[in-house]
Amino acid sequence: MKKILALLLLSATLLLAGCSAISAGRITEKVIEPENTWVQMVCSGYNDKGFCSVWVPVYHYDDQDWRFDISDGEQEGFVYVTEGTFNYYNVGDWFEVPKEN
Repeated sequence: MKKILALLLLSATLLLAGCSAISAGRITEKVIEPENTWVQMVCSGYNDKGFCSVWVPVYHYDDQDWRFDISDGEQEGFVYVTEGTFNYYNVGDWFEVPKEN
């Protein structure tokens, strides 16, 4: 059951990640996502009936991110960029994700 749940969660994550970004388009919005810290409680021990008996906190931290919301006229999506790239472009500019070599 746990393996099925993990597989479903992974599949949903990959599906959402694959559909959320496009590679080129006109910048419709510039977004600064602030740094974020959150706590997730994770089971680290089970009793003889298979229920969690020991929970531990796992701390997560995400740095500040810079994002362009873009549209190519047919698709809409977003791309994460560096701070320098974020400062260089304006809303309304055409932006293309550089191709990797």
